[in-house]
Amino acid sequence: MSEGVKFLLTNALIELLIVIAILGVISVIAFSMFTGVINNSRKKSDEQQALLIEKAVLSYMIQSNDYKLQHLKYDGSNHSMNGKDSEELIYALQNTIICDIDGSEKEIYPILNPKSSSTPSASNYLPFWNTTKGGNYIGYKIEIDSETLSCNVTPVTSNAKVFVDEH
Repeated sequence: MSEGVKFLLTNALIELLIVIAILGVISVIAFSMFTGVINNSRKKSDEQQALLIEKAVLSYMIQSNDYKLQHLKYDGSNHSMNGKDSEELIYALQNTIICDIDGSEKEIYPILNPKSSSTPSASNYLPFWNTTKGGNYIGYKIEIDSETLSCNVTPVTSNAKVFVDEH
């Protein structure tokens, strides 16, 4: 092989290695950006899901006149939600609830629809950016003010409970 051909082959191999290195750097940058986009999407999904839960709680309060969430009857027994895990309220809102206030029973049909099946489950409404997917959220904090009929639901990293009139 002549010197000219060896020189061209050597230069071609060096250029090929440089191109491969550049593609590697670009793929690392793209992957890290894509991962950030996925995490941001999960966080925004959790915020939207929190709004959905918030509207469901307000809907229950208005339909039942049970502003302090003390008279929920589902699965055959009465429940007061203050201080309970938020998952329990989310589960209740996927069931038919009998609200018993002063001996008058009012039937509230499911407000939240189960996502993955026809069976109600609190896991249907777990945060998307949760600890099993590299995130921080464990659930939702549900704060209710019975005087102003307001509800605030936020994804949280701890203390995912229902709080009624705790200012």
